[in-house]
Amino acid sequence: MRETEAENLSEVEEYPEAPQFRLLRRLVSLLLMTLIVATMAITLALVSKLASFGGSSAEVAAAPGLRLAAGERIEAVGFEQGSGGARALVAVEGPEGARRLVVLEIPPGGEILVEPPKNAH
Repeated sequence: MRETEAENLSEVEEYPEAPQFRLLRRLVSLLLMTLIVATMAITLALVSKLASFGGSSAEVAAAPGLRLAAGERIEAVGFEQGSGGARALVAVEGPEGARRLVVLEIPPGGEILVEPPKNAH
């Protein structure tokens, strides 16, 4: 008789699911969906980072640079964002207290390269 009961789906539905189990099943489904979305987001972020990793060296090579002489140090840096890129105003103090201001044009997506003085050791 049990085989007949198992084959008949209407009799299986007569035993309703407990409310606690229904809530637990929904929470587990929500957790599974969250894990799937998070895995996709992390994969997408890694792929986009790796895709842009190869192109960044050309931008850095084309970016302006600032060379510091022996004994010079950077006192302050200010930035201005414009429509054609950005500019940086760099205040440099020399070894004898002399100061100079350097304006650097930064292309869109570029960086400023600061080369410290080479030590004479």
